[in-house]
Order: sequence, then C-alpha cells, then structure tokens
Amino acid sequence: MSQVAIDRQQEDLEWACNDPEVQRKYAGQYVVPFERKIIAHGTDLEQVLRAAVAATGKPADELPDCAILDPREEIPH
Repeated sequence: MSQVAIDRQQEDLEWACNDPEVQRKYAGQYVVPFERKIIAHGTDLEQVLRAAVAATGKPADELPDCAILDPREEIPH
C-alpha cells in the first residue's frame, strides 16, 4: 500500500473517531470510514468489515475501523 493510501486511511480514521456527528449517530458501534463516509457500521466487527469489503472491493486489512464509544456506557454506576 502506498504512503498516500496510508495517509488517507489515517485521515479517515481520525475524522471518524473525532467527528461529533459520527460519534452521535454510531455510538456503541464499529464503523469503517472510507473517503470521509461511513461505509459500514454495526456491533459485530467481523460483519462490519465484510460489508466494507463488499462496498469497496478492498481487502479488510486496507480498511480502517474505529469503535465509537457510547457515552451512556461510560457513566459509572
């Protein structure tokens, strides 16, 4: 994979892990960002990666994934 592709992956990952809308919309899920879009999401990482591979045609190891924390889960009981 080229350095440009790696840099794009990192940018997509940073965007997904820090964007307030992504955080709100996908709380408690795994997401796969690609070209600043969430192309797959869900609670089962393997299924999410399979969907992302199907959507992009890229191998799973070339797609970044990010776990979006659910803020309700972080509140101590």
